[in-house]
Amino acid sequence: MLADRRGSDVGLEDLISAMESETNDPQGPFVRHWLKHPSIPEDFRARYSMAVAPVANPETSSPKESHP
Repeated sequence: MLADRRGSDVGLEDLISAMESETNDPQGPFVRHWLKHPSIPEDFRARYSMAVAPVANPETSSPKESHP
């Protein structure tokens, strides 16, 4: 899209058109919703929040070495 529009203005409809040509699916509703509600949707956050492994605490995951 950027290469095609070099030197000219790029608008929202250009972005939507480029996304639709890449995905072969309508993207207008998604993009407009994203612009009005830019945060991560709660249903997405709830679905994937448990998919992330907890970060190990380095204090408890390895024994401390004694130093002379």
